[in-house]
Amino acid sequence: MTNWILATLGLYFIQTMIAPVIQYTSGGRATLMIAMTGRDNPPEMSAVTARIDRATHNMVEALLVFIPLSLLAIILGVADGQAATGAMIFFFARAVYIPAYASGIAGVRTSVWTVGTIGQIMILLAVLGAP
Repeated sequence: MTNWILATLGLYFIQTMIAPVIQYTSGGRATLMIAMTGRDNPPEMSAVTARIDRATHNMVEALLVFIPLSLLAIILGVADGQAATGAMIFFFARAVYIPAYASGIAGVRTSVWTVGTIGQIMILLAVLGAP
């Protein structure tokens, strides 16, 4: 379970870099120079970059549930089996979430989000079933 927590935090770290890198490198040298300032007037985000930014903010919300549940599973000694499977499902769903969100294809983002939520529910059920 600890490995899934660390992997998910690593994934979050990577995700936080995607939108700014796209935003400040896609506009050429001028936008790259803006990135080196206080960014009082940042360039507008493209539709895809804005989706990626929203997906990253959604990851923060998901982590606020995933991390405490995972830590509770470890503390209660139920981090194997169902809880570990739930953490793995959550991780892979979140890895697919940004590309799914960026694609803009109706229903794809929601489906991937639902799979990640099912992973969290699996951890919750393991925690609630702990002796």
